Amino acid sequence: MANYQKTLELFNKEPNKVPGLKYEKSGQQVDEEKWFAQVKNPNSGEFFQQEDLRTIGSVPADFR
Repeated sequence: MANYQKTLELFNKEPNKVPGLKYEKSGQQVDEEKWFAQVKNPNSGEFFQQEDLRTIGSVPADFR
């Protein structure tokens, strides 16, 4: 996985950057952000565990 935060930092620090040029997220970065939003608990920032998914009914009780 790419380090998008580092890429953004380097982009902003570039001394020869064209004025008005803005950083645009790649399609892969957008896809990864969407995926992380689906698999992480928004309150704690930790990945959902199987037990959590069973509790809320997202997966069947016999899911392995």
